[in-house]
Amino acid sequence: MLHEKSFIGKYYLFFIYLLLLLVDCWYLYTGKYSYRIYSKTILMPFLVLFFINNSSFNITSTPATLTGRILLYIAFVLAWASDICGTIQSTLLYKIALLLYPLVYLLYAIILLQVQRASSREKKIFIYVKKALPTFLILLLIAMVYLNKIVGFGTEFYQLCIYANTIILLLAGAFTANLWGEVALEKLRLIFGIGVFLLIASNMIYGIDELRYHRTLSILDVLVALSNGFSQFFIVLGMIKWLNPKKKKSIAE
Repeated sequence: MLHEKSFIGKYYLFFIYLLLLLVDCWYLYTGKYSYRIYSKTILMPFLVLFFINNSSFNITSTPATLTGRILLYIAFVLAWASDICGTIQSTLLYKIALLLYPLVYLLYAIILLQVQRASSREKKIFIYVKKALPTFLILLLIAMVYLNKIVGFGTEFYQLCIYANTIILLLAGAFTANLWGEVALEKLRLIFGIGVFLLIASNMIYGIDELRYHRTLSILDVLVALSNGFSQFFIVLGMIKWLNPKKKKSIAE
């Protein structure tokens, strides 16, 4: 008989991830930024292990789910690289990290489309305009206010990176709302929605922290780390639930 893993068996790696995230937040709060190389850089590997532990055994991949899985692994690698670059005191590596972030977000957006496509009866991408368009317009309005008040409009490198992040996150938000058009995703769309919401929130808080307060408020650093850490977790959790649809218990011969 195939035995389902216990709660601890499923989530013990998440609890290690959570502990490391809290340690990372403590380093941020106390201003010990150089110590983050011992916390931030190993967060993503434990999240990857959490994903593997809950998605790689006793699962038959279809072309759609295999594509989603591959895209997620690529996102893992790029996100880990950006984490490493962001913790090393180097202007060049910091710029590389800024370039990697929009690539990670773009992969998340594509994954959301892939989830919708694989979950539709016709196995095609559908844009549910009544779901996606209002979300896109609301996020666009918020983004314009945010860019005007916090970022400004110009051609500085950091501004261009923020503009790229903004455009991709607008699409990710719309694609997330698009999941509400698929009945088959009823139990998953909220998980993805929380993940993308926290991802958008972490970017907005980071901009306020960096550009308005110039990293003088430690609590904002902590909020950025928490929102980003949990956004990654919820997106990965959504993928795990998508790859592991609930089935009736079966007897293995």
